[in-house]
Formats: sequence, structure tokens, C-alpha cells
Amino acid sequence: DNHSLGIIASNNYGKMAQLENDEGKITCKNVQDRQEFVEVLNNFCSTSGIPPSDIDNLKITCSDLKPLSDDFFQEFAQISALTLTFCNLQTFPSDCLPPTLQELHLPHNSIAEILPEHLAKLNLKVLNLENNKLECLPAQVFGNQNELEQLMLADNTIRKLDPCAFAGLDSLLGLDLQENK
Repeated sequence: DNHSLGIIASNNYGKMAQLENDEGKITCKNVQDRQEFVEVLNNFCSTSGIPPSDIDNLKITCSDLKPLSDDFFQEFAQISALTLTFCNLQTFPSDCLPPTLQELHLPHNSIAEILPEHLAKLNLKVLNLENNKLECLPAQVFGNQNELEQLMLADNTIRKLDPCAFAGLDSLLGLDLQENK
């Protein structure tokens, strides 16, 4: 039964890298770099019979992934939802994100800046940047995201908000700016 399959591998940091499949949502915990991620993923895929190209929802948590290499997600041709939480990201990982993403969740990291070019290759419906270190939102930062429906920016330190920061978000249904300056 793939819905309860999990892989655990020890790493050099005294933690156990884990990969679990919960009804098609793959969760990976405690990986320290791309090499370890690929090893755990390959072990999982060979055990489960699920190729990486068939995974469409991936969550990586409690991992130290900074910086993410440009090829970090190259195995995931069909990924539509990606969550990187508590991964110690300090910059927006724009160069490694697959263009197939519809949902991007990057909460509980240390991202301090988001610029329009970070989102240029994406066409998201959901963007979650809660609990980061964002201080300002420049003009048209989300300008090319005309399909964006949910934007979560709560619990940052946003002090400066350009009047045109949200220009072009014609599909936006929800905006969360709670707990900012």
C-alpha cells in the first residue's frame, strides 16, 4: 500500500532522513543536501515503484537546504505543489523551481526579499510566504501572477508596501497580511 510507505535513512547529522507517501503527497524530513535528498528519494522510488516524474505534491521540512542548486527538482517533471518549510532558506529559490508549479509554500524560512523576477517563470494559484523576513513589497512584485488566488504573507516584518505591489492580481481571492509592521 503506497499510502503508508515510508523510507528512513540515517545521515551524518544525527538525524534520520525520512520520506513518506501519504495518499500521493510525498513528505521528506531532515535531509541536509541534494545528494542525501536524491539518495532517499531513489530508495523510496525503487521500493514503492513510483517514479519521481509521477510525484506531483512534495513537502520538504526540517532540512537545511540553503542554497538550493538549480537542478534540485529536476526529477519532478509533473510537480504542481511544493512545500519547503523550516528549510533555512534565506533567498527565494526561483532558479530551481519547476514551471509546472501551481502551489508554492515557503513558510517558516528566512527569506528577506521577493522581486518580480523571482516569479517570472511561474504561474501560481497559491503562494505562501508566511513567517519569513520580508520587509518590503516592490511595485508589481506579483505582476505576472494573473492566476494567483491565495497569497499568504502573514508574520513577516513588512514595513513598506508599494501601492502597486498587488497590481495585476485579477484572480486573487485571499490575501493574508496579518502580523506585519
